[in-house]
Amino acid sequence: MIKDLTPKEFRGYLMDDEVILVDVREQWEFDICQIKGAILMP
Repeated sequence: MIKDLTPKEFRGYLMDDEVILVDVREQWEFDICQIKGAILMP
């Protein structure tokens, strides 16, 4: 089950060096806007 996160919770995860953020959007969407450190896997 995927849990919804508040912006504050999300920021906390981003600060953790052990967390990997996977972006599953298309390349063109990623090119327009992305979160620093995210890994693209469409």
